[in-house]
Amino acid sequence: MTITYIPLSKISLSKEYQSRKTVSEAGIVELAEEIHAEGLLQNLVVVKSKKRGHFEAVAGGRRYRAMQRIVSDGRWPKDHPVPVLEVPAKKGLGNSIAENVYREPLHPADEFEAFAELIAQGESVEDVAARFRVTPNVVKGRMKLANVAPELLQAYRNNELSLQLLMAFTITDDQVRQMEVWNQMDVWDRKNTQPSQLRKQLTNQAATANHPLARFVGLDAYTAAGGQIYRDLFSGEDDLQGIYLQHFDILQSLAEAKLQAEVDRVGEGWAWTQGALSQQDAPWAGYSNKFGRVYAKEGKLTKAHAKQVKELTARIDALSAQMDALVDEEGDEDEWLKLEEEHDSLAAQRAQIHEAAKAWPDEAKQISGVGVYVSHDGTLDITYGLIRPEDRKAAQEAAQSSGE
Repeated sequence: MTITYIPLSKISLSKEYQSRKTVSEAGIVELAEEIHAEGLLQNLVVVKSKKRGHFEAVAGGRRYRAMQRIVSDGRWPKDHPVPVLEVPAKKGLGNSIAENVYREPLHPADEFEAFAELIAQGESVEDVAARFRVTPNVVKGRMKLANVAPELLQAYRNNELSLQLLMAFTITDDQVRQMEVWNQMDVWDRKNTQPSQLRKQLTNQAATANHPLARFVGLDAYTAAGGQIYRDLFSGEDDLQGIYLQHFDILQSLAEAKLQAEVDRVGEGWAWTQGALSQQDAPWAGYSNKFGRVYAKEGKLTKAHAKQVKELTARIDALSAQMDALVDEEGDEDEWLKLEEEHDSLAAQRAQIHEAAKAWPDEAKQISGVGVYVSHDGTLDITYGLIRPEDRKAAQEAAQSSGE
């Protein structure tokens, strides 16, 4: 391909292949003065127009508008020769993106749409990523942003919607749902709503992988049972809050079955057992004064359990040291909370091992039961020796007769 000269009057701006749709007049006057004084130092890139003998500029739109200003000022004739590089139409949009990305940045909304158009023209995500030196996930993210409702994209162009909220809208591909939520938001909401809150509205409060039941069941079991998930492209790979579970009924059914199996296992030999899918649904939680308690004698751990407790203790101590160091150094609060969550989970596991090793007399089992619920981190909280309100009198009589 070589540079040729074409009269400016035979060139127009391409609507089909120009990636820059959000134009600004800033700097055009200065650019016109520079071109008039020094000439056009960089050629336009054009494709053939449908109109015979005419061409469309796909790259160099600002230069073209600056030259049009020079012509309108009477300083150039309208057929002033302009250096151009003609490219095949199929490369028009790609050349337009390349020129604009590597020079004055496109408005982000234009870039989103241009990348999506390249994919629509048959290029792969990987090819586009390599061509513009970004990751495939960046390309996928821009395609997602380009596919939100057009009204939202225009609101973003008009600075009526932040990029963070625009990203939140991509959590669903349902443009009708997007506009339904957008139209319910007043001016204050559109400026102040948190992205996490907007995602909840759009997904109708769908559970995330961070939900206690999702942690308890596991994503593999959920998907194996036919449950579907979708990911927020703009969340980190390890961010459980960015993974949404579409079928809460499947999740709950799996959790109930798994919980019942655990209740049956730990409740063998006890007068009664009861399970709950959350602490709020467990009336005995927090040692409610409605429930009485009987206690076991400390039991001796097996070698396997003793080894497990030793390993858990070492890890718990290490976590405590890390948390203390972060406090002393005024470190990352999110990191501290992450360490605390692991610390509490391991401490609960250790307590359960000690609890399970306790020796329970048959007399105690005959008058009490076991309560099991799914805690906030997806682990099971198990309480042995619970006496229901309706069993209190019988338990007191049994204690009196036995002298214990």
